[in-house]
Order: sequence, then structure tokens, then C-alpha cells
Amino acid sequence: SADEWLDLARQAMEMGTYHITLTGGEALTRPDFEDIYTGLIEMGILTSVLSNASLITEETVRLFQTYQPRKLRFTLYGGSNATYERLCGAPNGFDRVMRSLHLLKEGRVPFSLSFTATKENVNDLDAVLDIAKVLGVGVGVTANIHSPVRGATSEAEELRLDNAEIPSIGRPIDNDRPDPRSAAASAPDQRTDLFARCKEYRTSFF
Repeated sequence: SADEWLDLARQAMEMGTYHITLTGGEALTRPDFEDIYTGLIEMGILTSVLSNASLITEETVRLFQTYQPRKLRFTLYGGSNATYERLCGAPNGFDRVMRSLHLLKEGRVPFSLSFTATKENVNDLDAVLDIAKVLGVGVGVTANIHSPVRGATSEAEELRLDNAEIPSIGRPIDNDRPDPRSAAASAPDQRTDLFARCKEYRTSFF
């Protein structure tokens, strides 16, 4: 319940946590998301949200206007409905996400984007960079895909790009993430260091 999550946050805060990230899955699927989110901010915790932007409504925009998150970052899975259907099984997923992003821009809610290149969407990279440019927001690009660690089913191995397949990026991107080609070459083996490549796991409470 929301009360249980907030109690857990209070305990974490007492132990020194000052930044919490709400993610998933998709955090906005919870009916009590607003209760948890506003409760964290009212506690004084720096609160970020990582989302796929598929469930943003006018009410969500008003929530983020009133209680601005420390960081609001949305994953783009590609630059077309075809890619969203292929990767997410959502035939109109791209259109839904773009409507959400335009709602946020119209509401002057700051946010950034992220894109994970895979075998299924690597050809969408330029389209995603174009979207970020038109929206006037930063975009982080990575090719790192982690296998699940909690028993979930995943196609990470099948989707992960080989080093030779990782595209070079000749355009400015958000410095929050390194160039995926250099990141893949220098990152530790995920089998021995599962979370080493995820900054959020090293510095935040989920």
C-alpha cells in the first residue's frame, strides 16, 4: 500500500537516504502513485521518476507542475508505431507516448529522454535524436541491456547488440550517459558486477 511504501521511505531516510527514484515496470500503473509521490516530496526527499510516458494525462501534468520531481526521464523505445509494436506489443504506442510528451511540453514540465539501442530498434536512433531536438530536451543513449536478476523472463541476450553493431553517435547527446560504443567497451562483465553500469543503483534508493 502507499502507507507501507512511505513507511519504508521514512526508514531509508533515517538511515541517510535523500534521493528516491520511482520506476518499475511502470510506476504510473499504480492507482496510488500520486499518494506515494506527493508523500515522498512532502517528507523532503528528492524524488525522481523514470517512466515510459505511456500513461501521462493532464492530471499527471498538473501533479508534476505542483510537485516538481528532481528528475523526470522518459524512455523512448523507438521512433515509430511499428517499432513500439515490435518491441512492446503496443500498435499505437509511439503515438500515445508522443501525445504525452507534448502535454508535458505544453505544461512547461522539464524532462529528458533515454533510448536503449537493441537489435530491434537500432535503426530508430536518428529518429529519436530528432524527436529530442524538436522537443528541446536532452536524450541519453545506451546499448547496455541487463539480464533480469529477480527471476523475470527476458530476451536481453537476444536483443543485446554486439560491439560491432553499436552505432557511433555524431550528434550531441545528454552527457548524463556516455557514448554507447565506449561504454560497452569499458563496462565490467555484468555476470560479475550486475549493477556496476547503472548509476541509479549505485547512488539511489528504488
